[in-house]
Amino acid sequence: MKKKVASSLVFLKNDRSVRVFSIFLILTTIIWFLIELSKNYSSTVELKIDYKNLSNTQILQEAPLNRVDVVLKSSGFNLMGYQLFSKKVALDLTDAMHIRGDKHFVLLSNHQLEIENQLAAGTELLRFNTDTIFFELGATISKKVPIEIQLDASYKLGYNLVSDVHIQPDSILIIGPQKYIDTIRKIMTKRLVITDIFENINTAVALQINPEITTISYAATKVNISGVVEKITEGKLTIPVEIINVPFQVHITTFPKNIDIVFQVGLSNFNKINEKSFDIVFDYNEYLMDSSVVYLNPVVRAKSKWVRSVEIKPRKVEFLIQKK
Repeated sequence: MKKKVASSLVFLKNDRSVRVFSIFLILTTIIWFLIELSKNYSSTVELKIDYKNLSNTQILQEAPLNRVDVVLKSSGFNLMGYQLFSKKVALDLTDAMHIRGDKHFVLLSNHQLEIENQLAAGTELLRFNTDTIFFELGATISKKVPIEIQLDASYKLGYNLVSDVHIQPDSILIIGPQKYIDTIRKIMTKRLVITDIFENINTAVALQINPEITTISYAATKVNISGVVEKITEGKLTIPVEIINVPFQVHITTFPKNIDIVFQVGLSNFNKINEKSFDIVFDYNEYLMDSSVVYLNPVVRAKSKWVRSVEIKPRKVEFLIQKK
């Protein structure tokens, strides 16, 4: 029994010694590490560049180099910070040199002290691995461009739009490099697919913006589209044939004398539709341009905004020409 107790006491003593030694070793390592980090070293680090002092009438035409490798001499603490967190420095473009056209360049060595002053105290900038940055600097312009939607819509049987789809806003202001802005005539929305529609449309859709061109700013990046949807009904009207551009000395007789207009309209607007809702004519110039023509074709010059589709019966009329 005494031997077992003595053995346990020796084990505890040895275990305590190991723990004390381990703590001492860890503390010694930390102190050594801190001493080493306090010393100065040279190392290559990456700096982010933020371009400053562009004129009010000019803008970077392309996204220029935004990171550059430099060799710094500083304490290990500072260098570790630069490696873990990229430092952003401002670069003044006031003294940028012109090559030709929109092309310019800047020498980083001319800005060495300016950049060094933005680094942590005790940091010396030894050199730039890339000394010259090329970029395009050109005019800034703005213009308003229309929005065009890409909508694939299908409706439940018996339902349809009763008016055109409304876009809000229907145009936006864009600002950016002239070389890009001049080429933009319209902006498309991303394709929107809606199926089995039987209620009003009211939804937002994003614009189709080129992610590779970062120098253009847009007044909006999405638009709202809306449209009134309701049950559709069919109507029919009979109106007399009207012929335009008939010379004074000519009398035209048509066969038939009346035409039927078959139209589709929203149920709520059905009673608003009458003969005055349509302007449908036949043009005598069609015969003058080709005397072999024996039929005249209808031209829908106008129709009510509530009417979704129009079918004219018959689709053409015969005519007889008589001199007065």
